[in-house]
Amino acid sequence: MNAHRRYLRHAGLIAGLALLCALPVAALLARPRAARTHAENIAGALARRGVVYEQIVLSQSYEESVEFDFYRAQVQVHMPGGQVVSGWIGCEDRDRICFLELRGLGVRGERLPDLARDPPWPWLTWVRGALREAGIEL
Repeated sequence: MNAHRRYLRHAGLIAGLALLCALPVAALLARPRAARTHAENIAGALARRGVVYEQIVLSQSYEESVEFDFYRAQVQVHMPGGQVVSGWIGCEDRDRICFLELRGLGVRGERLPDLARDPPWPWLTWVRGALREAGIEL
C-alpha cells in the first residue's frame, strides 16, 4: 500500500510539472502573430473595425520605392461587390510609426502597430557577440 501511495505522489508531481511547463507554451501559441508586412498590418486594422474586404493592394512609385528613410504607398482595398476604396499608408521609419488613411472606410490617420522584425539567426547572434567581445562593433 505504501508503494502505491508513493507511485501516486510521483505521478501527481510529474503531471503537475508537465502542466506547469505546458501553460507558458500554450500562452505563447495563443498570442496573435504580429504583422510582418504592411498589408498584414492594414488587414489587422480593417479586422479591428469589422470591415469585410476581398483584397488589399499596395503600390509605390519609383521615387517611393527607393526611399530608405520612410515608407509610403498607395492602398487600394477591394470590397465585395467590386467597390475599390483608395487611400495611403505612411511610415516615418520604414517599419515603425505608421499611419493609415482610408477615408472611404472612415479610417483617418489611424496609428498602426510597428511591424515585427524577424528574429536573428542563432549563429548570427553568436558571431555578433564574439565580435563585440573582441572589441569590434557592427
